[in-house]
Amino acid sequence: MQQRTIYKITVSQKTSALYIRESEPIATYYSNLKRTVEAIQTTLAVQGWEHGRVNYSAVYRALNERGRYVENFSAGGTKFFQLTVDKVVLNPSFTTLGVEVSPIKAGE
Repeated sequence: MQQRTIYKITVSQKTSALYIRESEPIATYYSNLKRTVEAIQTTLAVQGWEHGRVNYSAVYRALNERGRYVENFSAGGTKFFQLTVDKVVLNPSFTTLGVEVSPIKAGE
């Protein structure tokens, strides 16, 4: 089986204001890093958030160095949400899952 890398964008509401209830994280998947970054930048721009902090180089570097890219967005001293990009491997290599060879088979 061929391994593929996809990118998972997770947006977690991190509102510190008491009157706004946190919601479940929202996850979206993309197969191309360039398209992932473009989708993030477009969504942030349409919703009126600063999108200049999220760029291809920063995301690429963070994924290679730390395995994930994390950016927090706040306004007026209130943290509203956290954006995370993770690298996910589809069809990972098979492992033995910690199961050892059967003693019956080994004795044959």
